[in-house]
Amino acid sequence: VLHGCTIGDLCLIGIGAIVMDGAIIEDQVMVGAGALVPPGKRLESGYLYVGSPARPSRPLKDEEIA
Repeated sequence: VLHGCTIGDLCLIGIGAIVMDGAIIEDQVMVGAGALVPPGKRLESGYLYVGSPARPSRPLKDEEIA
């Protein structure tokens, strides 16, 4: 579910993830299934984010970005 948010290029938002108002997802980000991105949160480029609230899990591999 995407509320009023900004999503960059080359991003993947997992099934059941919720991205709240004012959240900014930079380029090359993966948001895991079921993750909750709270209002106003900025997700930095190049990471997988999981959980509730969403937290960086690990850097993305080159083959995941391509």
